[in-house]
Amino acid sequence: ASASGAMGLLLPDKVPNITRILPASVSQASITPNGPFVTITGSNLAVNSSTVVTFGGVPSTNVLVVSPEQLSVLVPPSQTTGSVPIVVSTSQGDSTFTGNPANFIYNP
Repeated sequence: ASASGAMGLLLPDKVPNITRILPASVSQASITPNGPFVTITGSNLAVNSSTVVTFGGVPSTNVLVVSPEQLSVLVPPSQTTGSVPIVVSTSQGDSTFTGNPANFIYNP
């Protein structure tokens, strides 16, 4: 049996990895139901599954998979300002973030 045919098997080399988020911050006042969007680049951001992106635990309601290496993601509103982690989740696990800065920033 091959590992690729096994259902539910996590493959460490397929776990999402974020390397860059652009822009890395937005003003809370600029957030609407239609934008802004951020571009997330990395690897394994979409692996034969639906991709969920959260900002400080708050899921985005609009995730466009441009490629397995790039997502365009609607920034969800936040109740607080400051730095929050962005996590990309697929059937293979939750992302790591090797970029700089390591978090997304909600500016007042």
